[in-house]
Amino acid sequence: SSSSSSSSSSSSSSLSSPRSSPRSSPLSLPLGLLSWALYVAMMSSGYAALPPTIQSERTYLSIAVVVLTLLYSALPGLLRGYIIRHHYTQATNLGHHAAETMLGIALYEATGSIFDDRASAIALWQKGEARHWPPALYCLGYIYRSSGRGVTKDTIHSVQQFKQAASMGHPPSMYALGKCYEYGKGIGQKPSIQAALVYHSQASSCGYEDSRREEGRLESKFRDPMHFASPRVQSQFDPTIKWGSLVDIL
Repeated sequence: SSSSSSSSSSSSSSLSSPRSSPRSSPLSLPLGLLSWALYVAMMSSGYAALPPTIQSERTYLSIAVVVLTLLYSALPGLLRGYIIRHHYTQATNLGHHAAETMLGIALYEATGSIFDDRASAIALWQKGEARHWPPALYCLGYIYRSSGRGVTKDTIHSVQQFKQAASMGHPPSMYALGKCYEYGKGIGQKPSIQAALVYHSQASSCGYEDSRREEGRLESKFRDPMHFASPRVQSQFDPTIKWGSLVDIL
């Protein structure tokens, strides 16, 4: 349990760090040039194939240019996503658990594709669940928090998944549990700031910055509950749970 906790926390700190200092992909420039080259080629061939009567219609051509420009502006992202998903698939086939979880995220969020594949994503995470892999448990807890995204809403099951992952030292799951206890979502009891503080404190001790910020906010809320209960102050906060991005889970 302790070794799992330390490995999970070190993995979290090492893999979450790019969020604070993002780097541009080396594929951005060549893929961008390729997409615009395809765009120009298609526009040239398409214009030549049009009947002369339509070629003279400037309004039609203007609309076509705008539509095609919007389509091809998304092409670099699609190509990058396709390459990323291809590498995740290769690593998954070699038995890499982290790649399997990230492939599920790519399928779920339609990375590198126009359409998502949520059924396959959930199947990958359930394989990780069978191995008690904390990031996969977190992903399942994440999607069960609300309905309409491949599963039926079940906040109690969501909390169970978060608790299982948190017991193995997974800071994002501790953060999620802190939110669940603060707002009373799926815990079977009234909201508890004290319990929320415990989970955020655990995640903060693992170096999870989101929980460190929440810990400071909740301590202020606990010291002065009447101030935070006022409608004016409550209106400054979003009552919905901020779950963060699925990317920041390892």
